[in-house]
Amino acid sequence: MGNDPVSVLVLQSVANNVRSSYALHGDQRSLLANVVGLEVVVRGRLTASRDMQAAPRGAMVFQVQQFEVRAADGIPTVDGVITIENGSYFIVTQSGDKLSIPHLPAELHSKPGTRVFLAGSLLQAPSAYGIVTTRP
Repeated sequence: MGNDPVSVLVLQSVANNVRSSYALHGDQRSLLANVVGLEVVVRGRLTASRDMQAAPRGAMVFQVQQFEVRAADGIPTVDGVITIENGSYFIVTQSGDKLSIPHLPAELHSKPGTRVFLAGSLLQAPSAYGIVTTRP
């Protein structure tokens, strides 16, 4: 018996020394749950709605249309989809850049089409990595 727990994703933002909370809604929400704790950039629109479950006084609702993982533990990341060409691995970013990944972790070799983030220089093995979503 009881209620199902409510899961709310909240983005904490600091601008001009003012902390703000935004409840993240939209089609990208389930993917954002895969990158909790990482630094992300979200694109979308702020609505006039408040999510009263997100904070004691509620939080403004931000409809996320896109997001990009920017850092993991302060280390810059590359966020994109793994591709293979002629036996070489690449990551294609949302902006369309195609970057070589000579040290792709072995776990990801069998995952072309998967959206991942790789932390650190692509010239060496990533210091951290993760799967954002598997191929559709």
